[in-house]
Amino acid sequence: IDLIAELAGIDQALSTTVSSAEAGRGKPAPDVFLRTADQLGAAPASCVVIEDSANGILAALAAGMNVIAAPNRDFPPPPAILARATIAVSHVNRITPALIEKAGGQ
Repeated sequence: IDLIAELAGIDQALSTTVSSAEAGRGKPAPDVFLRTADQLGAAPASCVVIEDSANGILAALAAGMNVIAAPNRDFPPPPAILARATIAVSHVNRITPALIEKAGGQ
């Protein structure tokens, strides 16, 4: 997670990262995202999740969070799930701090 954020140039915009290994149930359960919000002391609705998978998008939505979808090119989410994201971009390198803010992040 940290390497991808650094390569995308957004690592400085992220306050914390949490993997499914650190939380309870895996995606599409919202556990990892709810744990992240708890660590931040933030309301889920003020959080933005960056996701590349259908299960990740569904988990973030189940957590009540905003979602920036950057689809995995090999296994893109179905269009119906992708359409539920707050914002969708063609590649993770299109994500900027300004886009995160536009999606509802603090």
